[in-house]
Amino acid sequence: MQPRWLATLGLLGLGLIAMALGGTRGGAADVPQPAPGASPDNAAMVSLVQLIAEPEAFDGRYVKIIGFLHLEFEGDAIWLHREDCEHRIYKNGLWVHTGQVLRPADARYNDRYVMIVGRFDAQKHGHLGLWSGEINSISRVSLWPPPKPAAGGLVPAKPAERQVNAVVTGQVVPAAVKAGEPIPLTVRISNGLRAPIFHDTFRLEPVDWNGETVHISLVDIYRDGVAYNLYLARPAFEGPPWQQSRAGPGGHEIKPGGVLEVKTDARKWTLRDGWLPGRYSVTLRVDGLRADPYCKLSVLSDSFEFEVK
Repeated sequence: MQPRWLATLGLLGLGLIAMALGGTRGGAADVPQPAPGASPDNAAMVSLVQLIAEPEAFDGRYVKIIGFLHLEFEGDAIWLHREDCEHRIYKNGLWVHTGQVLRPADARYNDRYVMIVGRFDAQKHGHLGLWSGEINSISRVSLWPPPKPAAGGLVPAKPAERQVNAVVTGQVVPAAVKAGEPIPLTVRISNGLRAPIFHDTFRLEPVDWNGETVHISLVDIYRDGVAYNLYLARPAFEGPPWQQSRAGPGGHEIKPGGVLEVKTDARKWTLRDGWLPGRYSVTLRVDGLRADPYCKLSVLSDSFEFEVK
């Protein structure tokens, strides 16, 4: 027979274990869960109708909404329906604060139905106070409904969405450069049309009088941690030193299926605070591509990235 004191200790041990286990379970249940809309990761799925009808209920919360997106100068907004945008029924829409995720005049989403994750601000109403609120701090944008997979489960490539098959791309090689050194940018113009197109410029390689930058623009320049476009000014250009009063740039032919490369230094474009170290996302545009005597093209690139160390 074991001593009474030993049995008592055993019972006490079992009680302590049970209390510990019970406390663990109770503690897990007491952990506060973040309220819907506290962060982009748990954004509240709501309709535009709810935000317009009950703005105070969602003020300052992250929301996930679906609507028709239209981007234009002083008119970036998401609308309940396409018809609301076309007929300018402003109170059926929300002003959209563009930034690093959704850029001004973003051709991927402009005039499309989209899903946006962002923060709702009931106190702000956009340009001239016309809209029913504002969506800012946008962390995600996607087409709605999502593109249907093609055969084999693959999503069709973006170029398939182009109505005019002239493509502009940009690339910095190497993808990481040292601060203060040249940023070697290559602009590629690809012709997928059935006839030649022409790019008018003075040079295809960098020159100190910026002849290669004619008709090329870096329209969107973003750096990590900065939520607004850093672009300030394009390179100054007054023509080559020998230019006569009626001389102009030469037309470089791009045959069907062909590619033309123009090389320059991205530092020739001026930023608000300079080309500081950081990771950059840039969108460029080539203007004045001559397709025929009646038509000139302006073509945007997809964004591309590089790093300044």
